[in-house]
Amino acid sequence: MRLHTSSTGLDPRSLEPGTDLVLRLDESHGVDAQEGVLAHDHLGADARRAVDDAVNPSLAAWRREFDDELTIDGLCLAWAWEFAFVDEGWLLTIKDAAGLAAALDACAPPAIELADTDPQTERVARAAADAHGIPVIRAPDASAPRGPARATRAPLSRRAIAAASRIGLPSVVRDDSVVVRSYWHMMPLFDAMLADRSLRPAIFFTSRPAGARRSAAALARGGLIGTPGPRTRARARRHARRVLAALAEPPTIDVLGMPLGPALHACALRAAHARAADDLAFAAVVRRAFARGRARTVVLPSDEDPPGRIVTAIARDAGVASVAIQHGAVILPRPLVEGEVADVYAIWSAAVAPPLERFPRSFRVVGYPVAHEPPPTRRIGEAPQVVVLGQGEDEHTSTMDARHRLRHYFAAVEAIATVAPRARVVLRPHHWDSDAPLRAVAERFPDVDVAVDRTSEIHDLLRRSDLCIGASTTATYQAALVGTPVAVLNVGCFEWPWPLGGPSAVPVAHDAEELAAQLEPWARGEVLPGRDELLLALGVTEQDVTARLLELVTQAGSSAQAREPRAGVPVRPALVRQRET
Repeated sequence: MRLHTSSTGLDPRSLEPGTDLVLRLDESHGVDAQEGVLAHDHLGADARRAVDDAVNPSLAAWRREFDDELTIDGLCLAWAWEFAFVDEGWLLTIKDAAGLAAALDACAPPAIELADTDPQTERVARAAADAHGIPVIRAPDASAPRGPARATRAPLSRRAIAAASRIGLPSVVRDDSVVVRSYWHMMPLFDAMLADRSLRPAIFFTSRPAGARRSAAALARGGLIGTPGPRTRARARRHARRVLAALAEPPTIDVLGMPLGPALHACALRAAHARAADDLAFAAVVRRAFARGRARTVVLPSDEDPPGRIVTAIARDAGVASVAIQHGAVILPRPLVEGEVADVYAIWSAAVAPPLERFPRSFRVVGYPVAHEPPPTRRIGEAPQVVVLGQGEDEHTSTMDARHRLRHYFAAVEAIATVAPRARVVLRPHHWDSDAPLRAVAERFPDVDVAVDRTSEIHDLLRRSDLCIGASTTATYQAALVGTPVAVLNVGCFEWPWPLGGPSAVPVAHDAEELAAQLEPWARGEVLPGRDELLLALGVTEQDVTARLLELVTQAGSSAQAREPRAGVPVRPALVRQRET
């Protein structure tokens, strides 16, 4: 069996199931490559669940080897980096190995032949081959590995701000301040904090609120957590070199019956090399700002990513309360979820929250924090606009793979062309998606008016559209907020939770034919059902959600003042035990 790291640069129609196997399918090949060519094609629903279930135990096994070496000034970087490990391919590595093992079971080849020189592909191949007792050889014509096309770069303004922040800005935090790591859905709360003269909102320079007016007002009232200067960065680089030196040897980690320690260790090394110096410098700035005892509370949109974990851990050490506010609907299963560390985690509703049984003590149901609109009166014209939300692979769960993006787009455009041939179809990819699948859609449907919109504010785009073809994304619910009819398309092998699946009034389809049937009433001018269910699941309420959030922030700060700061960050031992139970 010839094993390819990626199908990029190859003719997908030339790849033969049983002879060729690909770990990374170029997303523009999602329809043309035969079933069985992608390693993940060989994983059924149960096997994919097993991959997801293997993530946390394998992370715990790696951390048992390195937690002590990676704990600096009481902060366990191994714990803080778990999300980054997954981003660098931890789950995908397990899924690749499981898919390759399943393909070996199905095809029983005498050997695995490496078609390129990618070292991670070789690690995965040797782990699967070892479990099957077959050799791994390199093809005489093995080439350098090809990678998928990169998504567009960040805007110049963002890159300029990032460069400026590296110069170093001092922190100025005033007494009784509430420090906010901003995200778009927190702006109503931020405005309410500015309007309440008894509160002193402060900001992180690296995650400022929208609009210069908000930042200026916060600087005057509460202050700023700045960025590390040259000396702090130099000190962090010295620490980082020591930290990275401790990661020389890969540990022994058995996952799904395969020795995946070297392959998973490579993911951890990539994350550690990319993050160590910057995260240690960031932690030093936050620690100094919180150590002065002036901050009362920190409010943030996540406590699962490395900055969120670093901030909440240091805040806990300094006696500063932490309040996390849910920033997206949780639809697909995720081994790592929010709400693990923050003192209070404000969720929109139980239907779109992380698993409530994981960390229930911190959860508070508050409702969706952004105002919704009454449904507009819509009359479908001869050339309606239909927005198709992107659906692709998610590195945080094995339930989706690289085929799904193109299959989703193709099924949506085919169904729309059937019921509304004069419609304008607007594809809305995620910001990290490459252009190749989008070009493939336009090429496959030359008679359909297909456009791409990466830049419009999502509510504006949805408001301008007559229909939304939904995916496993928060934007599906946001369409209901602005009154845009929704039909959900799920081309995967898992049913999504209510109301995107199950006993829901929302139209849910699994292929082009079923979607076209679901859209027939809309094409006749009828109103599609399900908006009330989407709003209910999102947590839309007539109550003043901003006032409730403001109350939670104030209460958390009062509770923090009543407790003594704790020396050291008591996160690492407790989390290791929690992972193992």
